Parts: sequence; C-alpha cells; structure tokens
Amino acid sequence: MPTKKQQNIHLGSSSHIISGWINYDIDTYNGAVKADLAKGIPLPDNSVDKIFSEHVIEHFDKQTGYRLIEECYRVLKPGGVMRIGWPGFNKLISSYLLRSRKHRKHVSPHLELRYRHWDEIFADRLFSWGHQYAYTPRHMKDILQEVGFTKPKRYKYMHSDHGFVWDTHNDPVTIYLETEKP
Repeated sequence: MPTKKQQNIHLGSSSHIISGWINYDIDTYNGAVKADLAKGIPLPDNSVDKIFSEHVIEHFDKQTGYRLIEECYRVLKPGGVMRIGWPGFNKLISSYLLRSRKHRKHVSPHLELRYRHWDEIFADRLFSWGHQYAYTPRHMKDILQEVGFTKPKRYKYMHSDHGFVWDTHNDPVTIYLETEKP
C-alpha cells in the first residue's frame, strides 16, 4: 500500500526555502508562498504533519502571536509536530546583564549602532527587525499547553527528535522548542 506524502509547512521562510515543504512568508521570495500569517494559515484543519517556524513569533504583537499558535494547532494533524524558535527574552536579559561578548560579537554587525554600548545593543535587539513581543521558554510552554499542545521540549541548535534540520540561527539567544498535537 503506498504511503501518503506528508504535508509540511515552514512559517516565515524568508529566503530559507525548505525543498518539498510549503514555505510561507509575508514577502515574495523565490519558492515561497506569499501569506499574511496574522490572518491565519491558509490550509484546512488537521492537514499538516510538521510545522517549522524560526524567528517569526516575535514579529507579532502578543494577541496575534497567540492566534498564530492557535492556527498552528488547528492545521496540524493529531500526532503532528511543531518546532518553534525565537530570541529568548531571558537570554537577551542575561546577555545584557552579563555583558556577553559572544552575543555582542554575534549581533553587532546586524544592528545600526551609533554608540555601541550595551544599553543601545539591548534596546536594538529587543525592537529591531520589526520585533513586537518577547517570550521566555516558560511563557512559550504555557501558551503551547493552553492551546492544546503536549510535550513541549527544549532543543539545542540543529538537535531534534523529529527530524528538524533547518535551523538558521546558531546564536547565543535563540531558543528552540518542539511540541506535539495529541
């Protein structure tokens, strides 16, 4: 008996297109489907096997981000898995308080800094690139579980129990969680 092909989606793909997946982004990139995720995911209920979303959730306000998590739950099939990555608010604070050289070295080339001191770096890191909200791992786990997801588990960059191998942010502040729809 032939196996049915999985339907997997990549939210906020930018130019990082995953071959064989539906890649959604607000902008038009070669290979991406243009979609405003603030209006939902344009797929039917229980139709997706895997979702990968990296550095997307922080670009929405609190309520819209919550609705996006609800949308992920809606489109995932029972037994489906989601991997979500975002700049951890707790790690940003820690980097600021400890004056992390690793974080400063990583992020400074990507910011338009005038004074180059930690107060400016911290503020820019929170609000640059269209960031509107911040999450800690505990906060994200609470949201995921409230929506109905189970087994939220934290993973390191490029580590996964579910075959997710597309991480693009090997930096000092990105947090990755994988979670399942029962």
